[in-house]
Amino acid sequence: MSKHTPGEWMQKGNMVFAPGTPECNEGGNICQISEPRASRYVEHKEVSLRDSADREEALANARLIASAPDLLAACEAYLYGQKEPRECEAMMQSAIRKAKGEA
Repeated sequence: MSKHTPGEWMQKGNMVFAPGTPECNEGGNICQISEPRASRYVEHKEVSLRDSADREEALANARLIASAPDLLAACEAYLYGQKEPRECEAMMQSAIRKAKGEA
């Protein structure tokens, strides 16, 4: 299994990036969220942050992707006893807030 780009990941608009990590491609980009497609062939089309009907869904997807390293760390800390239960709970709450755009 390959390793993911180390967190912290951040979301701004339809971009997810890891600031200051040389492992990322130019600019630290992890991914760019595109509009969903009904066809079985994937065609990249950048989400317009101004007029797309799927704008809110795309931004929610970006927030969820950006929170993935935090969610993984919280789960691992809990499952493997790496931190005290209260610390794990705080990590989980923080990761959930980030995923929901409340952080």
